[in-house]
Amino acid sequence: MLKKFLSIILIFIIIMFTIYSSSYGAIQPVTKESLEQAFQDLMSSEALEGINLDITNIQVENDIITINTSDVGEIQVKYNLEDELTFVSEMNVEQGMTYDEYLDETSSATGCMLAYMAIANLNGVDFEYASTYFILTYISGQGNIEMITKEEFEANVMKYINEWYGEPISKNDATEGDTYEITMEQQDVTDTSCKIVTTLKIKADADFTRLQEMMEEQFSNQEQDPPEEVVEEPQEEHEETPVITNNNSSSNNNNNNIQKTTTTNNLPKAGEDTKLYFLIGLIVILVIFFGINYRRLKDVK
Repeated sequence: MLKKFLSIILIFIIIMFTIYSSSYGAIQPVTKESLEQAFQDLMSSEALEGINLDITNIQVENDIITINTSDVGEIQVKYNLEDELTFVSEMNVEQGMTYDEYLDETSSATGCMLAYMAIANLNGVDFEYASTYFILTYISGQGNIEMITKEEFEANVMKYINEWYGEPISKNDATEGDTYEITMEQQDVTDTSCKIVTTLKIKADADFTRLQEMMEEQFSNQEQDPPEEVVEEPQEEHEETPVITNNNSSSNNNNNNIQKTTTTNNLPKAGEDTKLYFLIGLIVILVIFFGINYRRLKDVK
């Protein structure tokens, strides 16, 4: 009788953990068709207004996503939906290019962010929340930023690119939602040129449900306590325009002046409350179930 009772308990625990693992921490299967639909929904949403690109169309082919823009031309992102969702974009750098040409090339990395927004949306996250979350987690922890001029950069393009991308750069949101990892790596390096490959991987156990809840809470708090309006004082004009010499800066900012900024935004960690409530509930159920059956076992001689 006791062995039978223990077997029932074991089966119950296995079933509960199976339900838990299937309900949380598992993303929805993605197909070419669903990815294409997500990009169509993105095109008709207001989320693109916050992206510094004039996107006119997004096409999904068998292994390539083509993003057409009216300002920087065509951006291509390779993708793989098998095993781990992977998206790859490339930017070409060469000695003699202007700083504006370099900025246009950095727009290729935006393709990976759009892919993240599409996957997040397929898992129930608003496009605006997905883009805000990605940007906040991507720039969090960014260190000091050195400043140089456009003239210095244009005269020594490969020197600075080799300094910024000489070692692979990897970033993730492991301390927040734990949904992605993005790397930037220098390849095909010569004395006068190279390409920078950006690879985004979406984690198979990403909890996008919790991410949506996190961002809803974040936006709700901002609406309740709006920041004070800051009046900017006019800046004096300088002959030399500073640019950020930082390999983690991928925004396509076409303004003449680029400010050095830091972020102090802290997002709540995903999944902690859910796991706690689940474990408490499981313990309560087991205690009640064990207590009832233990009284029955006492009567069995």
